[in-house]
Amino acid sequence: MIVCPLDPGVDVWVVAPGEIEGVDFSGTHAFAIFGEEVQRPVIFLDATLLEQEWFTEAHLLVILAHEVAHIQTESVSEEMADLVGMLLLYRHGHDEALKLHISEYRKRTASGHYDEVAA
Repeated sequence: MIVCPLDPGVDVWVVAPGEIEGVDFSGTHAFAIFGEEVQRPVIFLDATLLEQEWFTEAHLLVILAHEVAHIQTESVSEEMADLVGMLLLYRHGHDEALKLHISEYRKRTASGHYDEVAA
């Protein structure tokens, strides 16, 4: 477990698929647990990402920013998490990660990703 570099009030657990019962990364790289009944928010990150050649610190920061945005806005909206996540990266001066996040946001917008999720 580590403390999230974008929000010290959030813990990050790097977990291998199947390592913890009930933690399922099907269709996602990470997810956040938060809410009134959660004492301290936590982000679960798929440990297999760290083994991927393409995976960089910028990718990690994009994922963390997205999940922290869910927590801070208390929203399940994917578009909201992406928009607020980009703002977090900007505020923390993570320019490379911000460029990556903007690129991903544009791809998702162009593909109708947010429309599909909202439906």
